[in-house]
Amino acid sequence: MSSVMYHNSIMRKIRDILLQKGYHSELDYLFPKIVNGRNGKVDVIGVKGNNRIAIEVESSKREKTKLKLEKCGFDTKIVILISKDPKKIKEQKKFYGDNSQIKVFTFDEFEGVKFIN
Repeated sequence: MSSVMYHNSIMRKIRDILLQKGYHSELDYLFPKIVNGRNGKVDVIGVKGNNRIAIEVESSKREKTKLKLEKCGFDTKIVILISKDPKKIKEQKKFYGDNSQIKVFTFDEFEGVKFIN
């Protein structure tokens, strides 16, 4: 499976988890003028009542991902890491985790997250 196909399959699984928990969920949600006056897409969003979740699926460290999540205005901001390399996961958790607004999980960790109810 190509990396794009894998990325998209993880996005769909996340959407399905959110749907099962009663959220309205969309893939590739467009935020107008989110970063430097340009449009940006967030991989998955979930909305349930006043709880709004923005999720990016990443295999690398990207400053643009941090900026999108910081500026999206959603209450909960999450990066899901899809690397299987423990060293790379540790580096990515440090990179994204430096921002206390953003929660960082591997996909396996995300499946067990309790704050999404």
